[in-house]
Amino acid sequence: MSVSSKIRLYDLAKELKLDTKRLIEEVRREGVDVSVPSNSVSKELAEKIRTNISPRRKLSLSVVSES
Repeated sequence: MSVSSKIRLYDLAKELKLDTKRLIEEVRREGVDVSVPSNSVSKELAEKIRTNISPRRKLSLSVVSES
């Protein structure tokens, strides 16, 4: 696997506006052993995490805006 097919956790966390600790928990739930934000994950796993996080973010934002 080449370097360009991976993404660092801190870059993904920044993109998703998540705390890196929270992102590490999400990645571990997917069965990948990561320990620090400088670890990398495959672009495929990053895309899976994006789709998992996005619906939750939209839901939480809509609940806040309705209040």
